[in-house]
Amino acid sequence: MSHDAFSFELLLALSRTPQTAEAIRRKLSDRGVRAPLRSIQTKLERLAEYPRYPIVIDRSEAPFTYAWRNRAPAMAVPGADEAERLLEALSRAFAAKRQPLYRDVVPLERRIDRFPVILEDSDEPSEKISPLVFSRVLEAIRGQRLLAATVLFDKAPVRRGRFLRPLGLAARPAGFALIAIDEENRPVRVELPRLESVKILLSYLPPPEGIESDLERAAAAAVPL
Repeated sequence: MSHDAFSFELLLALSRTPQTAEAIRRKLSDRGVRAPLRSIQTKLERLAEYPRYPIVIDRSEAPFTYAWRNRAPAMAVPGADEAERLLEALSRAFAAKRQPLYRDVVPLERRIDRFPVILEDSDEPSEKISPLVFSRVLEAIRGQRLLAATVLFDKAPVRRGRFLRPLGLAARPAGFALIAIDEENRPVRVELPRLESVKILLSYLPPPEGIESDLERAAAAAVPL
């Protein structure tokens, strides 16, 4: 793993709750990242020297602890990096489905850090997905943010603006579909290549009682857009 990638994993492992280097090492190990304790301590010391990373190191007693400063803004994870992480994890998962003897030492659930995604077997061809759309969809799912998207329909073709509350992704080797709740509180499914000009809006509260919010049940009942 490159130094930049290791730094990125360390920054993702930090929180506003103080953690020892050993706790951070275990968290990295759960994500499939192996690193000596000393390397973690040294890298965090160096990162804390940069004002861009408001890391607080409590040296009052051993073992030292590391945390984001309380008033520090949440770290903005670059969408392309998260997209790459998700795609790599899914490629491993699909390889295991195709080849029963293939073994991944790190379970999929750990690789994607509980990202809401279900795997499907279909190999139907899919159009190319815009990297910008993909990263914004991932960000909206992670942050439970409302999406304003233009959906391209095959007939005409027709473009219609929709507001969607994303629940997660349905993933298959050939492409992705977004599972979401639409303005009519219906679970819907929309293929990512048909999403255009996606914008991330404010956070939203959980759906009202009676509205399906479980990803797998919603996916089974979803109406294709």
